[in-house]
Amino acid sequence: MSVPLLAKDYGAYDWPRLGLTHPTIAPYGVYTTADKVPVLISIQNDREFTRLCESVLDRPGLDKDPDYATNKARNARRDDTNAIVQKSFGAQSFETLSARLDAAQIAWARVSSVADLSSHPQLRRMDFKTPNGEVTVPALAASYAGEPERLGDVPALGQHTDQVRREFAA
Repeated sequence: MSVPLLAKDYGAYDWPRLGLTHPTIAPYGVYTTADKVPVLISIQNDREFTRLCESVLDRPGLDKDPDYATNKARNARRDDTNAIVQKSFGAQSFETLSARLDAAQIAWARVSSVADLSSHPQLRRMDFKTPNGEVTVPALAASYAGEPERLGDVPALGQHTDQVRREFAA
């Protein structure tokens, strides 16, 4: 959120709510594959757009068209740019598209659901006890050698009331 914050603070620009799009980069957003997998891409410069056109969209030469040759031009035709990308992505399976995006060195990510996150193999979890039983939650984002990764157990209601009152009464 640094860019929207700086735009507001120093440029008097009130950043609009855009979801998974970007107000100054095109194409940048979520497009759906033929097998209904949402994929986010970010084309941050004209060289990337050339690779996207040639290796993923099967539209060599589009990057030379004055209407799409620069990010400024693509932004001016954001709806048309998005339609071109969606048409191509919508004709490809996720497996095919992801391989092509990787080969073209295009920044991309599969947009996941909460259910996808819950079963993701890289999600580290930790257990701790509550008065109502043990729970499993996502682990802390950062861990440090020699420091415990375990949070303390959740106290029962009122468990530390007397201790807190003594501490703040002093």
